[in-house]
Amino acid sequence: MLTSFAIFFRSGAASPAARRLVSCLVLGLALLCPALAAQEAAANPAVANPYASRDKGLSAMGQGVYGAAAEFFLDYRKATGLREPDFADATIHLVKAWVMAGDTAKAAEALEYHRARSQDLTEAYYLHALQYWRAVILRAEGHLRPAQQAVQPLLDRAVEPELRQNTLYLLADLDILQQRWPEAEAHLQRLLQEFPGAPQAVRARLRLVSVLLVTQRLPQAEAILDDLQGSVSEADDREVTRSRVLLAVQRGELDRAVELYRGIAAGRPREPDAEWWITSSALSAALCEAGRHEDALAILPQVSAMALTEDQRVESLLRTAEAQIALQRLPQAIDSLERFKRDYPRRPESVPVLIRLGELLRQTNNAATAVAYFADVMAHPGASPAYRYRAAISRAGCLKEAGVPEQAVKAYLEAEAYGSSATEKAQAVLLAAETAFALGDYAAAAANYGAVCERYRETAFGEEARFRQARALFELKSFAESAAAYARFIAEFPQSPQLETARLERAMALRRSAGSREEFQAAFAELWAFTEQHPGAASVPRALMEAYEAALGAGDSDGAVLALTTVIDSHPAAELYPDALYHRTVMYFMRAEYDKAVADGEAFLEKFSALPLAPDIMLQLGDHHANRGDFEQAKGCFSMLASKHPQSALAPVALYEAARCSYRLEQLDSALVLLDQILAMDNPKPKADVLARAEFLYGDTLARQDQYEKALEHFARARDLAGETRLGIAAQGRRGEMLYALAGVDKARLDEAIQCFTALTEARSTPADLWEIATYRLAKCHEQAGDYSRAIKSYLDIFYQYEQDRRQNRRRDYLYLARSVYDAARLLEISGRKNDLSTAATLYEYYADLELPTAEDARRRARQIRERHDLAQ
Repeated sequence: MLTSFAIFFRSGAASPAARRLVSCLVLGLALLCPALAAQEAAANPAVANPYASRDKGLSAMGQGVYGAAAEFFLDYRKATGLREPDFADATIHLVKAWVMAGDTAKAAEALEYHRARSQDLTEAYYLHALQYWRAVILRAEGHLRPAQQAVQPLLDRAVEPELRQNTLYLLADLDILQQRWPEAEAHLQRLLQEFPGAPQAVRARLRLVSVLLVTQRLPQAEAILDDLQGSVSEADDREVTRSRVLLAVQRGELDRAVELYRGIAAGRPREPDAEWWITSSALSAALCEAGRHEDALAILPQVSAMALTEDQRVESLLRTAEAQIALQRLPQAIDSLERFKRDYPRRPESVPVLIRLGELLRQTNNAATAVAYFADVMAHPGASPAYRYRAAISRAGCLKEAGVPEQAVKAYLEAEAYGSSATEKAQAVLLAAETAFALGDYAAAAANYGAVCERYRETAFGEEARFRQARALFELKSFAESAAAYARFIAEFPQSPQLETARLERAMALRRSAGSREEFQAAFAELWAFTEQHPGAASVPRALMEAYEAALGAGDSDGAVLALTTVIDSHPAAELYPDALYHRTVMYFMRAEYDKAVADGEAFLEKFSALPLAPDIMLQLGDHHANRGDFEQAKGCFSMLASKHPQSALAPVALYEAARCSYRLEQLDSALVLLDQILAMDNPKPKADVLARAEFLYGDTLARQDQYEKALEHFARARDLAGETRLGIAAQGRRGEMLYALAGVDKARLDEAIQCFTALTEARSTPADLWEIATYRLAKCHEQAGDYSRAIKSYLDIFYQYEQDRRQNRRRDYLYLARSVYDAARLLEISGRKNDLSTAATLYEYYADLELPTAEDARRRARQIRERHDLAQ
């Protein structure tokens, strides 16, 4: 039956609205038999009968209690003793009762019971009635052609008029169900012509309206409705208006259709009804097609309530879900589809519904739940290959969105098996590769891209897979393999729009895979060739910056400067222009071309002082000026960094260097202000070594201001921060110097100073030059304490250590040697003992033999001692 409808739709003979109406009619007429039976029962009022059961059955039929009526007619049948024509009369009434009760199986059993047992039935009326009800049951069972063949003979003029009326109505019904519109119209017209006063006349005319609407004869349909309007009962008038709703739908007059429908909706049947289902369903479908989903949703509950069959209930439920989806009421749509899944698990629509459910759950951020629905589709025996593949891909996508990309990669690879074509299989593997790439699993990404290349290179995905394989290998830092993959891409897809990018990225991979000067030179040559082959490409500046890196690797500073200069001179608007200017500044500093470096650095700061690279330039310029002794200009660079980039990691360093410049410029108060800023910094938090240096400089600055007590605190903090590093040990030495200075007014501090310097001289971690300073300071402390012997010993420790280092060819600064020799000799002279005087002379002589800047003065002093005290050489 449905196949014949499909033929009608494909013929193009009907409009979309007409096609909707046909569909509604097919579904709506499926259960019209009870209505026909009701008319037949009404047309045959109860007749006096000697059998009480028959009378009771007829009374029950009149009251609509059909099950009870059937029981009375069974008693009546039994009472007939199978005598005809009473046996036939009882069977006919019993069949009517079962049909009205909706139990066609029992009605069929009753007819078969009569056929098997009846004898000598000759009355034409009963034979014809039995034949009629046999056709009604066949129609109810869906056997339309046998029903038509069974009832066709009843059109004979010899048949009772009442029975011929019902036969014409039944034949029209059968024609409509088979979309035999001309035959349906003919039977209805004949019914109306032969029996204009028949009980079915109004219903027949309304049925004729439906046929006329389906066949696009709207004026004729409207004429019948106009004729009926106002001349029928209130109930039939409501039916006329209901037909007008269908007419308005056919004409696309949706506003009028909605208005008419609302006017009669309150009087709609409270039980399922075919005609009302046809009307409400057609209206809701038209509203959905017109995008009026809110109006459709207002009607769809009534469509569901009027549905007679499972097909009708399913159609209204799915249409409700689609309207909810269109209105973005996704939770409600999910509920509707879940209800379908629960109530109709074996419907042919199950697979697309499961797919739609999964997609909605995915849209509402329930990807983890959607995974199960897509898995159900993959396992569904009724799912087509296309649906299985779609579900497999969607399931993998949900796993990715649910935060388990590793499982998504596996799911995409599993989806390959569900693909019906090489293209679908390639897409699944490519998506697995893309997911692995996004996950950072570049090894898996490269392998899966490679699989696409090897198995599906001829598909639309082959080109992208090869390109992405090379890029994945690049990210994996397998640069040599990446360069090879790019080379294959260039050879396999010479017309690719990505060819230019592939050539550049291949050269970049060659640069990164280079391990020798020659390989870096080869990479430089390839990158330079790219810039010449594609002079107008937007990627030329990037290629030149890569060439700069390659030149650095080859030790070719001239090539590096050339690449940077080309970016600066030829691509001033390039995004990489600031990088090029920055790197050329650094290169000029490295090459000791300071004027050029300063010029580039200042040019950079003039244009790009706000960029993240600017702090480094400011620091380098500041260091350069400080090294030249231009502390004022250096301080300006460091201060600029701290003020313009206070959040930079270099800001604490810049403040420290600015403070050092202030210290060198004797701007001690300024230095302290800058150091206070460092010590108060929280964002960024200065590193421990910067804090230690700041505390150290703070102490030096206070010492310059003779604030030794305060300086002590800062040197102590510097020591704590720096620990056993050179700076920490130097801070401990500075602390000793402060104690030594304070000993002038507090003798107790001298002992603390001696302890401080002694600890430094005895520590194995103290560097040689700092040990020498600490030892000299210790000697001074002993000398101030009046302990000359310990002082001389400490001075001589420096002397002997220097001599030991000299013999081992370790070069040393002579400053503390000179001081120690002179101070030790001075104390030895003070003792006045001959041996001490001889030692003093020997010390001077030793020092003189070293031919250091004060050698002549040392010789003169040694000679004076020996001459004055008559000491032999």
